[in-house]
Formats: sequence, C-alpha cells, structure tokens
Amino acid sequence: MRMVTSKDYHALLRPLFNDSYLMGSGLDQRSAEAARADDRADATVFGGAFLANPDLPERFRHGAPLNTPDKNTFYSPVAQGYTDYPLLNGTSTN
Repeated sequence: MRMVTSKDYHALLRPLFNDSYLMGSGLDQRSAEAARADDRADATVFGGAFLANPDLPERFRHGAPLNTPDKNTFYSPVAQGYTDYPLLNGTSTN
C-alpha cells in the first residue's frame, strides 16, 4: 500500500472514484507519466500548460521547452494569452 503524504490529496481521492480519475494541477510531463504508470490516475490533464502550448503533445514528444503561461491574461475578453503563443516550429496560432 502506498503511503499518503499530507500534500498527496490524489491518493485520498482516487479510491473514491469507481469510474475514470483524472489528475491535474501542476503536472509536468514526468509527473504525469509517473501518475499513469503507477495507476494513480486514469488520465492526466493540463490547463495552463495547454493554453501556453497549443502543441503540447508535440513538445512532450520531442522534449522541447514549454512556453510559460501568462496568468495575467487568463479569462480575459481578448485573444492575447490564448492565441498568440508561439508554436514549436516558431509560427503563431493566430
């Protein structure tokens, strides 16, 4: 049985779900892959990382650096922060 730390709320929540358990919040590629490999989650999700990296799977595949999300633009009524992050190949999404 896995030891639960005070910060590991996923270990407390996972047994409560009979269906799929999705883990998110603060994951990077390594921690997401480890969560899946250790059966701590059925899937892992990325919010801000996907906003800043619309090509996130491609970046993970190539071990490429990630764009840093600009949290000041989250939930704003303009395109800035949603469609202006550069893609891996140097082009923009807008």
